[in-house]
Amino acid sequence: YPERDVPPVGDLVPGLDVAGDAPLPYDPGVRDPGTDPGVDSGRVDSGCIRDCYAKVCGSDRCGGTCGTCPAATACSADQGRCILQSSQKPLGGACGQNATCEPFLRDPFSRQGTYANADWPACLNDQCREGDCIHGVCSRACRIGTDVVQNGTGAPFSDGIEDPGVAGECGDATDGPFGTEFTCVQRVGTEERGGQGVCLPQSSFAPCTASSQCPDGESCGYVRIRDNIEARCLRAPGEAATLGATCGFDARTGGTRLCDSWNCTTLGCTAACDGPDACITPGAVCQAGGRCRDTGKACVGDADCSAWTCSGQIALVEPAGYVVGCAPRDCQNDLECGDPAFYCLHRAVGVTLDTIRTSGRCAPRLPGGALGGESCDVSPGDLVPDRPCANQAYCLDGRCGSMCARDDDCPVPGLQRCGRIDSPADVDGDGVSDIVLSVPVCLWLGPSAESCAAQPDCAQGTCTPWARGPVGDIDVGLACMTPPEGALPFGSLCGAGASGATCETRACLDERADVSVPGVCSQPCRDGADCPAASFVGTRSVRWVCESRAFSQSGTVVLRDDRYVSWCVPVPGASSLASCAGSAWCPDPDEVCRAVVRTGAPGGVDVIDYVCIRPESGLPVGGTCNALGDGSDCATGLCVPTALYGVGYCSRVCGDDLDCAGIAGGAAICSPRVVVPRADPAEALAVPVCRPVGTCIHCKDDRDCDAHSRCANLSPYSWMSDLRCVPACESDLDCPQESPTCTAIRGAVPSAGTETIRVCLQVACPG
Repeated sequence: YPERDVPPVGDLVPGLDVAGDAPLPYDPGVRDPGTDPGVDSGRVDSGCIRDCYAKVCGSDRCGGTCGTCPAATACSADQGRCILQSSQKPLGGACGQNATCEPFLRDPFSRQGTYANADWPACLNDQCREGDCIHGVCSRACRIGTDVVQNGTGAPFSDGIEDPGVAGECGDATDGPFGTEFTCVQRVGTEERGGQGVCLPQSSFAPCTASSQCPDGESCGYVRIRDNIEARCLRAPGEAATLGATCGFDARTGGTRLCDSWNCTTLGCTAACDGPDACITPGAVCQAGGRCRDTGKACVGDADCSAWTCSGQIALVEPAGYVVGCAPRDCQNDLECGDPAFYCLHRAVGVTLDTIRTSGRCAPRLPGGALGGESCDVSPGDLVPDRPCANQAYCLDGRCGSMCARDDDCPVPGLQRCGRIDSPADVDGDGVSDIVLSVPVCLWLGPSAESCAAQPDCAQGTCTPWARGPVGDIDVGLACMTPPEGALPFGSLCGAGASGATCETRACLDERADVSVPGVCSQPCRDGADCPAASFVGTRSVRWVCESRAFSQSGTVVLRDDRYVSWCVPVPGASSLASCAGSAWCPDPDEVCRAVVRTGAPGGVDVIDYVCIRPESGLPVGGTCNALGDGSDCATGLCVPTALYGVGYCSRVCGDDLDCAGIAGGAAICSPRVVVPRADPAEALAVPVCRPVGTCIHCKDDRDCDAHSRCANLSPYSWMSDLRCVPACESDLDCPQESPTCTAIRGAVPSAGTETIRVCLQVACPG
């Protein structure tokens, strides 16, 4: 993929997908109010194909209907059902996004957690009895009675808006968010060419370039007039959100806030502008002496203290298009926002093949929230009153943090340090994480913060790993940190399955929030000597091994620069932990041989130990397992993929091919599988595993393929993926006779790190 701008975390820019090539959102325009024509015209047009698939009412586009709705009902916008008119709002009623009308709906029974709403955006208009939902209010179709002057100026020419004082077709609105006064605006085409008008809230509609040019109670916003997007003075709805404030539907409260300018984006309320002075947020004040009030940022005028500024281009959902408007100021720390009512919130600004770049944008603070460095709690259901941070995104390990570029940016520099955290990001708005950002934030280390390698090195505090440094070259160190308030010691149950309990080391291993399975509080280790010999986790008897887990993705999408930390990991207490190196077999047939990998902090060495573990559950070796999962359904913890999508076999570590007899129908061989990728393949850590190899094996990345194959995307469609193992090559001479051509094709980016890889392309693989 070429480098592109992508929207901020949780703030998808309306009209732009992560690839940058999706069309702008559908503009609902004007539709039939939903009443059915009633009776099929009976006309037969042999050249017309009726369009009634999945429809129960409305036009069939051939002069007839797909069905008739009963009395007191209306045909839905997608013609898929009949809606009770009593449930719909008349002209002037409030409408918009709600819990059942969102682009993606929640599905607690889905592994993904959400599904695309097939009724979006038609469900917006279905809320209205007479027309479309436009700018958060129900409209209806109308015809302009008189239009001989320009609204707001009186200039002698029509402007597509009914003239002031004319009693038109929009005079009987219900009292909603905009009151009862509406007027007809030409939204599509012109009156002379059969264009359609809609009823919109009565405003002065004076042309403008900034809100300062508008009468009291109005703001300069964008509205569609005669197929154009124009900046006009628009009347604010009741309890309107102002510039920069959060707007739209809030799933947490179920409420909706409309903007005074009618223009809500996922970044907040925007407005038309002609320079920085048109985008001054309410709390921006440059005081005498050249410092912004409460923040101390250097300034010349109030515009320098504003958290928003005039952008060259901002995307609107309604009306759909790109306009010159107010947008959040870029920032690296809270100070740069100037306005004390805003903080610096991270976002992704570019995705390349090997880097996800982050920046910040000024976002509204939560009034009354805890300040930087103060204690916080955002764990619902833990029987502790929630105390969110004013910087809402940064309640980190029980302390309020903030974005930073250096230690001096932190609210409490002596106790906080500028480190990095991995933060999942949802860029397409479906509620599922798409990428992981490396975010520079202020972390609470506490008064000691001495370096350590294990807990005995700390006279006070807990030896805890943390990350810092530039993207792509993250460094992981350990320091004696002050534990979070109420945190539990090593060996305690933690996570969502343990009422949200946190750990002194801030590490809850093997937590599975999707099924509320608790994790366990762990501690870093150099080797097994840093872990207890045996203990209890809850009521479960366990022994401990020192094993590595990925700690930081280093701010890239590739695997080769991931950073690891070794932790004390519990295994069933009945395990002998006898060595099975070399043979890959355990003397006790009830035990399995497991590869325990140590790398990264704190030991700094690469070691693979093979020990005997007695599993407590899971499918036996050779059993059919879920190749899309994490292997936890197998007793060995290993599920290897096959050429059938989602179908895998429970596998084991091995010494030779004889150890693999009977696995995957006899197709498995003993083949090295990379477990810790490195930039130099010769330095990668690999474990011999029984698995089928060769062409057409389903894969997530190159680790699922043998040393002679690459994980390539064989799908002919750019929006789909069919990742399979295919023979690698440099030229046609490297390819077998049945696949003689060495072809450049898309690879699995996490392992490839390049836009294309070269493989001997297969003609076809099984579905």
